[in-house]
Amino acid sequence: MPKTASDDGQKAFVADVAALEKRMFPGQLDDTDADRMKNVGKYSWLYRPSHHARTGLITKKDIELLTQSDKRLLSIGAHPAYLEQLLCILGVPAENIFIADKDPGIALADGL
Repeated sequence: MPKTASDDGQKAFVADVAALEKRMFPGQLDDTDADRMKNVGKYSWLYRPSHHARTGLITKKDIELLTQSDKRLLSIGAHPAYLEQLLCILGVPAENIFIADKDPGIALADGL
């Protein structure tokens, strides 16, 4: 069962992530769906980083853990790496994020 953003610290974290994604990806947010990014075609299938924070998939405590040199995140099917780019801005070292994706373009993502 997913965690929820129930405490004030996590709610503030969600707000910070939402503000950051608007700055980082201004043309990529789907205006018709607050949880998704734009995509080619009629359905936006990429979840926004703020969705992951709001549902508790990623928390402020997770960010703190991932900044430690002995912690790692395995991200599967990450292209175009919106969440991973945002995590780097939040202080997670790129070398702590391992991306498994069949798209070779993922290597071109900023910060990774």
